[in-house]
Amino acid sequence: MDRRTTIRGTICRLTCGAILILCAIGLLARVAIYADGGGGGGGTLQIIATPFGNNTNATGISADGSVILGEYFLPSNDPQCQTFGGCTRTFRWTAASGAQDIRPIDDSTGEVQAHAINSNGTQIVGESISDLAFRRAFIWTASTSTKDIGTPIAPQGPDFSTARAFGMSATGSVISGEAIPPQTSPQPNLITRAFRFTTAGVFEFLAPLPNEIQSQGTAVSADGTTIVGISYDTNTFLPRAFRWRAGVEQNLGTLGGSQAWATSTSADGSVVVGASEIPNAKEIMSLLARKSSQSSCWS
Repeated sequence: MDRRTTIRGTICRLTCGAILILCAIGLLARVAIYADGGGGGGGTLQIIATPFGNNTNATGISADGSVILGEYFLPSNDPQCQTFGGCTRTFRWTAASGAQDIRPIDDSTGEVQAHAINSNGTQIVGESISDLAFRRAFIWTASTSTKDIGTPIAPQGPDFSTARAFGMSATGSVISGEAIPPQTSPQPNLITRAFRFTTAGVFEFLAPLPNEIQSQGTAVSADGTTIVGISYDTNTFLPRAFRWRAGVEQNLGTLGGSQAWATSTSADGSVVVGASEIPNAKEIMSLLARKSSQSSCWS
């Protein structure tokens, strides 16, 4: 059971009997909030105290509710940014330790953005500025801090070594994202491909769909068996939703339009959600796959 309430024009959501992450969005600032509901009550709203000012936003939460991910913004002239246009940075929050700044790879200045967190909040993945490239996929743990996960390094220069991590399994053992494959051409490109990485050290680019020019893995099932994402067609460059399992990438199709995106999946990968264009309309959020032999969707 949940309900929505409006506080000074801000839409908040309260869930009874559960911890839920919320974002209160104002005209000039964003404030991270959490609701700690108890036994059928209405729950409470609490502003998360951070040292990063009011310009903060809660972006994720661990499955057990103990860790919250958030982001804040630094102006370009801040000593920790030094980047034209400013920097988005990431923090990790717990009730016991408060807000902790997630530093970039190499402890450098600039941006670091988290995109996924494992079930107990001990691992975080995302993208960070690095001495190697403008963006590198990272994994964070308390013992290692922000570490490059080890996607390919291109000899042509840092621009060709860009990588981002977008999804992670419940245990943190499987990570998905996008990276630029190694190239031998004297004129290499900057086109990324979806990848699968395991903390055991296995790295692979996913088998592509037919006529695939570019792709990215956007999410991983909790059990780590399934990756979903977006594949771009060589001829039209329109996005196609895909599901990858056991080395096979499946085109999930559309709801009658020409493009679709897969953005998340259930714990065992049997259900996929995202967005699809429909005829004579822009797009709608829709269930793309359902585990049912009677369903007109994919399973």
